[in-house]
Amino acid sequence: MVEVGPDPTRVGSNAADSWVMDEPSKLGPVARRLAATQRVLCVEDEGDIAAFLRAYFRAAGYDLVHVDPGNPDEVLEALDEHHPDLVLLDVNLRGFSGLDAYRRMRSDERWAFTPVIVVSAETGADPHFDAHKGLDAFVAKPFNTNVLADLVKSLIERAAQLAATGRDAGLEVMTQGYLEARLADEVAVTGPRGTFSFALVRLRSLETIVAEVGPDGRDHLVATLIRQARATLPRGAVIGVTDSDELAVIFPALDSTPAFAALEHTLQDAVGDFEFPGGATVPVDLVGGVAAYPTNAVDTDGLFMAADVALTDASDAGVLVRQAL
Repeated sequence: MVEVGPDPTRVGSNAADSWVMDEPSKLGPVARRLAATQRVLCVEDEGDIAAFLRAYFRAAGYDLVHVDPGNPDEVLEALDEHHPDLVLLDVNLRGFSGLDAYRRMRSDERWAFTPVIVVSAETGADPHFDAHKGLDAFVAKPFNTNVLADLVKSLIERAAQLAATGRDAGLEVMTQGYLEARLADEVAVTGPRGTFSFALVRLRSLETIVAEVGPDGRDHLVATLIRQARATLPRGAVIGVTDSDELAVIFPALDSTPAFAALEHTLQDAVGDFEFPGGATVPVDLVGGVAAYPTNAVDTDGLFMAADVALTDASDAGVLVRQAL
């Protein structure tokens, strides 16, 4: 998480402020404007702010696209249309919070690694920012445009590195490193007055499966289970795989009871014998545990531990899924 505090000598927090552009020599030649290779999506309801930033970033070699959405769906539509390398996302938009769009974006694996800089003029009044360490970056208005440009550059570079290591190419799901970052995001966006759930799922028949069909067969089975889970879990659920070969699911905005019901239904459909294309049949024996924020834990490590304890309790009790106490 990167945080840039207010700088009263720079870009202001409302339409009446005057925009100050530091050191024009840093902005780059006209050729850089014409040959922009990276795109920034500016989600902002104040047109003069967006116009200033567009001029500044074009001069710095970026193509900046401005959208003034009326709901979170329009933010996702803009992502689909423009495929930005980074998003500047204002919190206070027309009739909704930019944080709602942020959550929707992070729940879509196509945008899992796209960096987001959250911009707000009301940090002190917004409880969401009491624990905003999970966000890519937070910038308070008014801000320094040169500092913002440097932040954009560094986050785009970091996102490229994370994209290379944050996805399991064979299973097409997120790795534990991404899951931890995504959980931190969810803690930050949910705030102390909201809730979400986190689940771990263990394939108890893993050793038997590897012995009978080998590691490649195991990967094929797990990939199939993930595809089935995506079709049955609630919209917005994020699926990943941990370093311990367990599946993990994040349920944004769901308490543990509905998350428990959704996971139980998904696992019930998956357990039993699995037949491979070549005719080999292996047993699928699954067990899961669900924990809720903030009921069971208030940080990433605590959620992993609470879900793991619930999973162990479920295994010991011989049930499919258990909620953390």
